[in-house]
Amino acid sequence: HELAQCESSGNPRAINPMDGGSPSYGCLQFKKSTFLSQIERFGLLREAEAHERENFLMDCEVQRVLARKMLTTDVNGWKHWTNCFKAIDKPDQCVVE
Repeated sequence: HELAQCESSGNPRAINPMDGGSPSYGCLQFKKSTFLSQIERFGLLREAEAHERENFLMDCEVQRVLARKMLTTDVNGWKHWTNCFKAIDKPDQCVVE
């Protein structure tokens, strides 16, 4: 919850229109391209057709599941949320619950 609080104040409908030049979405502020590529990488949302997966972009629970996978399988996974991990002073710990 700390990461979502930092990224979006816990708002699952948050949109940052110019986050590094392109929008970020949802409670964990995923870029659309990152969300879709990582969903594919981890085989999540298999029940949805590829073109339907974007519909889950604003789903906070899906974002949390995805973030947990990214953070627990890649030692540098936290770098997707560099500013917030530095702000909460836990760049090496998974704080997505």
